[in-house]
Amino acid sequence: MRYFITALCFLVLIPLSAQKVTRVIDGDTYVLENGDKVRMIGINAPEMKTEFGDDAKEHLKSLIEGRTVELKSDKGNGDKDKYGRLLRYTILNGEDISLRMVCDGYAIVYTRFKFKKKQEYLECETTAKDNLLGVWGGAANNNTYQKKETKKAEPAQKIEEKTADQPQATETDPLEKATTYLILGVLCFVLLGILSIKRRRR
Repeated sequence: MRYFITALCFLVLIPLSAQKVTRVIDGDTYVLENGDKVRMIGINAPEMKTEFGDDAKEHLKSLIEGRTVELKSDKGNGDKDKYGRLLRYTILNGEDISLRMVCDGYAIVYTRFKFKKKQEYLECETTAKDNLLGVWGGAANNNTYQKKETKKAEPAQKIEEKTADQPQATETDPLEKATTYLILGVLCFVLLGILSIKRRRR
């Protein structure tokens, strides 16, 4: 019984943050083996059926599809967006894949919501633009991305229409989640303590 509770506590207290990517949807969204969709924090890639959408998708596929990645949240974002997608940094072998997409020129920095790596991402975007990397490589490409960057200057209604697939912060609080795990952990240790005392009395 004691070993069963120990194993149960282990599963409860250590969330499965590392999962395999089964399918890439576009340059900033993908699907995990458990069926969850992930919207990568801090970036905005060209949408599918638009110029460079396929290029961004194929680049992300080459980086993570079929591989096991680590997922990390950010205090500046909720747990999920209004479409139910997990908002996460994507880490592969210690590398931030969102940052890699920006550095390689296949995504721009998405600044609508705060995130702790914003400055690092912006510096990488500048370098990619200066070196004409990825979709920045050419006048036509540059103009297309410039239009994306000036969305904030458009009327609010148009912005809502064009960014319908972008993440929205939810009321889910990471601190609340951590507190839940802490409470579960305390309960597990109390149960293990009770079992230990009973075994000694025998």
